[in-house]
Amino acid sequence: MLNKPQDKQPELSRFLESIDKFAMNYQECVVKEIQTLEKAQIQKVENEIIDDTRALIQKELSAMRHKISSDVLATRLEDRWIISKEKQNMVDKIFDLSKERLLKFAMTSQYLFSIKQSSRKIFNFLGQNTHIFVRNEDLSFSEIIKKVFSEQCEISTDDNIKIGGLRGEKNAIIIDETFDSKLLDERAKFSKRYSWIFD
Repeated sequence: MLNKPQDKQPELSRFLESIDKFAMNYQECVVKEIQTLEKAQIQKVENEIIDDTRALIQKELSAMRHKISSDVLATRLEDRWIISKEKQNMVDKIFDLSKERLLKFAMTSQYLFSIKQSSRKIFNFLGQNTHIFVRNEDLSFSEIIKKVFSEQCEISTDDNIKIGGLRGEKNAIIIDETFDSKLLDERAKFSKRYSWIFD
């Protein structure tokens, strides 16, 4: 706080520069805080989806154990085929429900935060001049994605992306942030974790 008017122009300039510097620092802090909150929010949603999927797996496993009685576990080939089919149907049901959950998430406002977060992650790995692939429904996010890359990226659709998310490619390096690949990874982890089910 100034106690009396300052007549010297250099002192006024320094004062204005000080205010400008404070404003820039404050703006930078606000942007970082917003990005941190967005990242935490998306991580929370993704964790909830994964937790729900795992809870569903446990529930289905428990129901399956109850359903398969000792006489069904007979060594006859026909019975083994029935059991194997039942197990596969259980797995398909679990991941079909997970896919539906992700598709519903892709229709919410939170999906935009997920697109931004994936864009930043791909940019941090590959930088500018990256080729970004999205599903056709997500072309509407092109300007948001390009802004992360300072307009230095190419965006195309990929029919193999059915659920959502992004995939970045540059110099034969691929960063896959699609929901499709994440669901496949989760299914692979399930198969490894519960391999005894398929014995």
